[in-house]
Amino acid sequence: MEEQLKHDKSLPHNAEAEQAILGAIIIDGKQLSEVIDIIKPEHFYQEGHSLIYETILEVTSKGETVDMVILVEQLDAKGYLERVGGADYIKTLVEQVPSAEHAPQYSKIVKEKYLQREIVKAANSILEMGNRCDENMADSILNNTSTIEKMICELARSTSNEIISLKDAVKQTFSILDKSYRHEQKGLSSGLKNIDIITDGFMPSDLIILASRPGMGKTSLALNICEHIAVNLQKSIGIYCPDMTLEQLTTRMVLMQSEVNSVSLRKGLVTEEEWGRIFDAMDKLARAPLYILKVPPIPVMELCAKVRRMKSEHGIEFFVIDYFQLLYTEEDSGKWKQEMSFISRQLKHLAVDLDIPILCLSKHGRSDEHHKDKIPMVADLQESFAIEEFADVVMFLHRLRGEQEGRENHEPESERVKRMKLIITKNNNGPTGTAQLAFNHKTGKFTDAEAENAQESK
Repeated sequence: MEEQLKHDKSLPHNAEAEQAILGAIIIDGKQLSEVIDIIKPEHFYQEGHSLIYETILEVTSKGETVDMVILVEQLDAKGYLERVGGADYIKTLVEQVPSAEHAPQYSKIVKEKYLQREIVKAANSILEMGNRCDENMADSILNNTSTIEKMICELARSTSNEIISLKDAVKQTFSILDKSYRHEQKGLSSGLKNIDIITDGFMPSDLIILASRPGMGKTSLALNICEHIAVNLQKSIGIYCPDMTLEQLTTRMVLMQSEVNSVSLRKGLVTEEEWGRIFDAMDKLARAPLYILKVPPIPVMELCAKVRRMKSEHGIEFFVIDYFQLLYTEEDSGKWKQEMSFISRQLKHLAVDLDIPILCLSKHGRSDEHHKDKIPMVADLQESFAIEEFADVVMFLHRLRGEQEGRENHEPESERVKRMKLIITKNNNGPTGTAQLAFNHKTGKFTDAEAENAQESK
């Protein structure tokens, strides 16, 4: 179908504009610099025009100027001359130019027609899938959806302004500097003061890695942050957590919001007052702009396509992935380090493209037990360089053995409020440091350590 579309004369195009661009460049070589950032050879509808423009680019890339004689000679040498209509057609291009100075306007028309054709191709790809109605239709749609979404995102990107004046950049920067001067937080708040003091909030376009050993509470910390952003700040966010069922995920969030003991709930020992808190929490969460991507582990490129859709449909301003090691590439190369680097790079590109912070959880082994101070470091991450390479912020959630706050040693482990350390080892936006936190295993709630101490001392 794509080959048929290529030669379909009903597709959007403007032959006169294409001719005018080429003629303008041949007459006045300076016009090439005016259009080279706007159009590429593939943007021309007629193959002959695409070959002529391609040849012009090749000639000028060698530092030579283009005129009609040189162009005809180069087209002939490449075997293109007859395919583009011969020397007479080149002469016609020059003679029919309305005004060489209008080349930039002509190029914009050609670019717009190209984008319209690409949209038609994407639509026809969807139509073609729909026409293949068989038992494998659902699988076919799922396999092709990410490709179509990526095509549409590329079209959207191609219409954006790639060159920004310093004047506009200074205006944007002033807004950030003004917030610093007024001591206003620049990024999204985590809801935990001790973290925000170091990070100044989670910045748009940042890839943030939150790592810990299994069972330390990194998922709980991520969900605490999500609840604060969605419920308290009313910012739209997305969560991808394929290792948990929807019921498990929502139950954990309800317990965090209501601060009800999970053990009491499982044993049916919830009081009437606690039930009231649960219903209040469910009501708040139901009104929060929080969206859960509920699919099994999928390739990173397919995940990126789905996140782009969430951004388009729901305007998400923050996204959480739990966790990095569940992501994989389309093709199993057998080179795990290279795959991890590719995944990390794609997540960073996604954060930049969507201009949102992306928080990605990651596991690390028990190698920190062999450190003298038992404190985890970047090298403890699995394939640490591949993950850290594209990350803007790297954080480790850590608890020293036997460390606790406000509980007696004889109480069960699940009843203790644990003193935690969030060790920020990389921060492209500011300083590194350690945030002191408290984690209540009963409710899954994280608080600032000072606040927890104040509560316990009352």
